[in-house]
Parts: sequence; structure tokens; C-alpha cells
Amino acid sequence: MKIFKTILFFIISLIIKTNKKMLIFGDRAGKKFSDNSRYLFIYLNEFEKDFICIWLTNDKKILRNVKNLGYRAYLSKSMSGSYYALRAYWHIYNYSENDTHEYAAKFRNTINLFHGTAVKKVTKKYLHNFYAKSLLNKILTIINFQKNKFKKSYLVYANNKKNYIPWTSWSGFFPPWKFNGTIVSNLQRNIMLNNYLNINLDIFRTKKEQLLFKKLVNINKKIIGYFPTFRVGYSDLFIDVKNLELLNQLNQDLKKNNSIMLIKKHMTGYSEDKNKFYNNTFDKFEYLKKFENFHTIDYDIDLTSILSLCDLVISDYSSLILDFLFINKPIILYIPDYKKYSKNPGIALNIKKEKFFYIANNFFELNKLLNQYKLQPNKFSNKHNKERLRMKKKIFEDYSCFENIIKIIK
Repeated sequence: MKIFKTILFFIISLIIKTNKKMLIFGDRAGKKFSDNSRYLFIYLNEFEKDFICIWLTNDKKILRNVKNLGYRAYLSKSMSGSYYALRAYWHIYNYSENDTHEYAAKFRNTINLFHGTAVKKVTKKYLHNFYAKSLLNKILTIINFQKNKFKKSYLVYANNKKNYIPWTSWSGFFPPWKFNGTIVSNLQRNIMLNNYLNINLDIFRTKKEQLLFKKLVNINKKIIGYFPTFRVGYSDLFIDVKNLELLNQLNQDLKKNNSIMLIKKHMTGYSEDKNKFYNNTFDKFEYLKKFENFHTIDYDIDLTSILSLCDLVISDYSSLILDFLFINKPIILYIPDYKKYSKNPGIALNIKKEKFFYIANNFFELNKLLNQYKLQPNKFSNKHNKERLRMKKKIFEDYSCFENIIKIIK
């Protein structure tokens, strides 16, 4: 069926006339309204009225929410969704063509805004992607190779340094023939951390995110963010904690220190993501919800929408630590599985040599660092100030979020 539909959409794509002002957006195979594509979608809707911007999704709840914000949206698999997917001159997404329309996007101009400047190495081998061996993928490889002779296809990266991240992070993931150009731009979501345009950032937040943001602003406590990246085959939250009573002690410490810990898993760690790697055996999320000073964040909340409120961030091999450089606040890398993770999938950033963060090799070292922060927050923050600024300049070649991409679209 997939081969038949691919050929069918290819034939229709040759016949139907495109509208150069029409842009199609999507995210996470139609399962989310978030990340870089969402921020560009909203920005264009608000400030570039000449474009016809349409969001495609596979989720009826997202469809309603986007329409309630006053924007155009359709179900990707509907007749209307397929029609506009073929009429659009550009498809803009964060992962793959499946974010917008599984078939039509393969035969239109595309811009992969990309998820982030990954610290880890992401390979198809690590993700057990056997799809590359299929007959359909062989057909798509031939079509894509030919497509790039007459269609534009761009990948957006934070810098031009071919020997540095994100280039080295994703070197084995994106086929070189699939993109005929690179756009250098800051991540579009980072407008929430670096408001260089001086605009009302609430326009980028959903109603649910606005409520959460206001709640956190009025909480009058230190906010510690804990946002790990995904693992395959084991937990991502407090991975070395076997005695769960330690989490109760941490909860009490947070209370004494007038602090809360915001916790959000990687997308693959939520059942709503319907990801093949999700395993509820490893999921500590529900357990953490019973503690009053742990605040868990739902799947449909875009993390960047509230990230600026964090006074300190705990993460690991996530690109979030690089986004957080725009805030210039302290970062702790909590990495009990460093040896294991550095072997598979591998780490693109030389963590042992970098100096813009603290390192906690286990839960007890993490606790020790949190106590240091509690006693002398200014000293704790200032220690890596120069290195954070240096790294920000090294990673993000251009601090603007939209202009370079709009230039290409126009």
C-alpha cells in the first residue's frame, strides 16, 4: 500500500499546481504541536501575513487547539490535508517528511528545521532502524536522489563547523544526497530564551503553557529543572537510584530550601508519544508525582515555553544544555551512565574537557552540588560564566531565529 500511495502522490505532484505562498508545517509525525516548526509557524502567521501557513497533524486535539489559536490546521490524512500538502510550495518540519504528510512532502521543497544541536551521537543503528533495508526505502532513495535535481531541500544547523556539533552528532543519520543546502540559524524555539526582537513571547505559548508559566512565575521559589534525554532499554530519570526513599529525602531537601524541581522526560519516555522504545517498566514519572516539590510536566507542554524560569538546570546529553546557554545560569550534567552512553550511541561533545557545567557522576554527587548551590547560589552560578559565554558563541553562529529561513522561503 505504501509503495502504491507513494507512486500515486508522485504522479499527482507532477500535475497539481503549487502555490509559492503556501507553507505546510508539522512536528513529531503529526503527534505534537511544538518545537522549532511551531515557533516559525506562529511567527509567520503573526508577522509575515503574505504567507498562507497551514499546520498538519494526526491528532484531533491538536487540530482543535491550533484552530482555537486562530490558525489554519487540517488532519494530515484527510482529503483537505492531502490537497493542501500537494498545493504547498514548502514543507517545514523538525524530524522528517512524516511530520507533515507521509507522501506529499517527499515531492515538495522541504526545510528540516531540525530538533537541536545534539550532544549525543544519533545513529540509525542505535535506533534499530531496519526501515532502510525495505523495498519502499530503496524506491524513495531513487526518487529523492532525482528530486533534488529540481526541488530545494535544506537542513538547518546552528553553525558551519563541519568538525563540530551538530554536524558530528548527526553525521550518520541524514543521507548527504537528501539535502542540497544548509541554512545557518539559531533554533527557532530559542526566541523564548533570547528575545532579540523584543516581542510579547506569550504569542508563542499555548493556553495551557500560559497557565503553567503564570503559575511558576507566582510560585516564589527557586526552580530547578531536571530534563534528561532518552535511553534505549533503561530509565532516563534518576537512573542510578535503586532506593526510592532517596527521592523522598530529596523532596524534603527541596522543601527546606524553598525550591521545586520541574521534571520533564524526553518525548520518547511518554506513552502518548507511542514510540516503540517506550517501556513503562522504567518509568518513574508516576511515582514522582506524589511528591509535593517535584512538578512533572505533561507531554504536550513545549519545554522551551517555560525554560527561562529555571534558576538551574540538571540534564545529561541533551541539546537542552546548549539552548540554556542563552540564559547564562548554572548547568549540572547528571551522568551515572557516562561510560555506557559514550560507547553506544556515543557523545559528540567532549564532556570531560568542557568547563561550562558541573558534573555529577551519581545521585550523591548531585545532592552535594545542589547543597553547594543552596549555600552560595551566586558563587555557584558565576564559576562557569565565561565558559558558558564562550560555548554559546561557538555553537550558535547566528543568534537570529527566523530571518535566514524566511530569506530562503522568499
